[in-house]
Amino acid sequence: MPFVFYGFLLATLFADLATKTLAASSLELGAPVTVIPYLFSWRLIQNDGVAFGVGLPGKNAVTVLLILGMFAWWRAVEIRKKRWWVDAAFGLMLGGAVGNGFERLAYGSVTDFIDLKLFVCNFGDVALTAGVVLLAGHDWAAAKWAWLFPGKTAPAPAEEAPAQEPAEAGAPAEAAPAEEKRTGS
Repeated sequence: MPFVFYGFLLATLFADLATKTLAASSLELGAPVTVIPYLFSWRLIQNDGVAFGVGLPGKNAVTVLLILGMFAWWRAVEIRKKRWWVDAAFGLMLGGAVGNGFERLAYGSVTDFIDLKLFVCNFGDVALTAGVVLLAGHDWAAAKWAWLFPGKTAPAPAEEAPAQEPAEAGAPAEAAPAEEKRTGS
């Protein structure tokens, strides 16, 4: 169901870029705006590293390769599993990755503004993480709750041997294998 994948990808990409634009125009660089004390605030930063601000040589090439790799991974999985949530998960992951990748390639850094006290992230990071959790959680959930959906998760039944047609009237019956005689002692 590629329409689900592309729908989630485009919606995530739009929301990521729109929220970054809104944050950049309404927040002061580095100045926190508390939303929930000790837990969550808005704080605009420009992240010129990769995940969690870690510096990496050749990060632009790595960014492009990761995005292409995720797309190839989606195609490989999408061909085997025709489930909407697989496409939704990959759409979320690629939408977030493309949003961050676009910013990194165009501007040299990524706009982060959601300060969770342990790290600062953006909508694309949240969507990417949600996609990973959705995809990874499926195997666990499928095994845990397989009994709720027996028709959906049960393996396909083995093919049965073709039924033999009954003999026509007057036709000689096929000889059954002869039984061995037992000799008693």
